[in-house]
Amino acid sequence: MNISGTAPPSFCFDRREAAGALGDLGTFIPLLVGMVNRCGLQIGPALFFAGLMNLASGLAFRIPIPVQPMKAIATVSIAEGLTESQILTAGLITGAVVLLLALTGLIDQLNTAVPRSVVRGLQLALGLKLLSGGIGQVAGTDLWIGWDSIGMGILCTALVLLLYFSPRVPGALVIFAVGLVALLADNPDLLHRIRFGIAWTLPDLSRMQDWRVGLWRGAVPQIPLTTLNSVIAVCALSADLCPHRPAAPRKVALS
Repeated sequence: MNISGTAPPSFCFDRREAAGALGDLGTFIPLLVGMVNRCGLQIGPALFFAGLMNLASGLAFRIPIPVQPMKAIATVSIAEGLTESQILTAGLITGAVVLLLALTGLIDQLNTAVPRSVVRGLQLALGLKLLSGGIGQVAGTDLWIGWDSIGMGILCTALVLLLYFSPRVPGALVIFAVGLVALLADNPDLLHRIRFGIAWTLPDLSRMQDWRVGLWRGAVPQIPLTTLNSVIAVCALSADLCPHRPAAPRKVALS
């Protein structure tokens, strides 16, 4: 990522880019695991297409661009136990609406009409929500010492603060490595249980009840969040951090 006055290269991959690639794991993985356990979502296709879309977005925009998980759909799905078909219909409806906004040019008008203060407030609120969620998970652990403990949370927090301004050692990579070590130490037989293969089944989308549930419980709360956070806020952030190659709202919505 380049935030200086010089034009950034058309494509690069370094330690900072690798650290930035881990930015969404803190939200994506917990939401995905929750939907897998609660709703029976297939984890293989979810991970495959999430990775594919991240690669495609990076190649298309040539800047660090996030592929946003649909947090409202995920939250409702976990809370109410939606089926895999209902989750898929909610995502399809949301995508269709955002695509329509892009094709009609309405997304550009929304981008102009929404005050920057609203965008900044949304970014601040989401950051505080993630921070409070992380503190809650650490505080909810009973152990003080151990791989999954309050002490480990304090250690990781200290590492993040110490490495926050380091240009040579990205804190996210260090925390990710610590997490892997803790995972393998707490589950020493994990590597032996890994099995490779493809076993995907396409959910049944023929039931109108699934489309109704997907629309009202998933898509309706997700569409405004996607429009503001995943399109308008992302474009504003790209203009701040990559002024020489900002992402256009219509292009982001089309993606």
